[in-house]
Amino acid sequence: MYQSRQLTQVARRRRNGWLVGLSLTLIALVLVTLGYAGYLFFREVPGPVSPPVSPAKSPADVPPEPVKVSKEGLPGPHPKASIVKPDTEMIYEYHYHLTGKTRRETGRPTPEMVGLTEDGLRRVYPQYEIREFSGTRVVLREEIAGMLDPGTLEEERRIYRTLKEKEGLIAVYAGRPGAGLNLLRSTSIKTSDLPRETREQLAKGLTVKGDEEVARYLEGFEE
Repeated sequence: MYQSRQLTQVARRRRNGWLVGLSLTLIALVLVTLGYAGYLFFREVPGPVSPPVSPAKSPADVPPEPVKVSKEGLPGPHPKASIVKPDTEMIYEYHYHLTGKTRRETGRPTPEMVGLTEDGLRRVYPQYEIREFSGTRVVLREEIAGMLDPGTLEEERRIYRTLKEKEGLIAVYAGRPGAGLNLLRSTSIKTSDLPRETREQLAKGLTVKGDEEVARYLEGFEE
């Protein structure tokens, strides 16, 4: 009886061992199958593609940056653009085409000019040609057509007199027509009392030299 019970227990142990072995075998097969399936899946999925990288330029192909070298041989700071300052010397050149003369004036900048760069000054004052520009000195040039320079104009007014009609009367001007006439005086001589040819001359301006010549003409008009 005791021996029979022992045989039964041994049989049970063998059966349990066989079941455990079978279970381990099945688990191993499942793991191997899953591992192989994962290998096939990940092998067919394409990996990420990096963007193409441009080939690096050779140093010989890259132009060097301009470097300002100081007196000590070290690179200096990039210079700032010059601007017009309150104490900047402003030189104005006026060139008159009629006489070919140039008049120069020196002064200080106007409040509107202060703080402007060369490009800003050119845009705000297009009538000027910028001949020199720095924080200490600026030279501007303007071309003037159809006018006499002040020196020549003053000389013209000193020498010449122009008789011209003004509001129906003869008026006396200093200078010549087209050169900046300066009214000296009006007479009481009516242009309507003069011949047509004389009236046409007075409409354009009759130019003579000196006040003595003016007096002779006026006496003739009064006769």
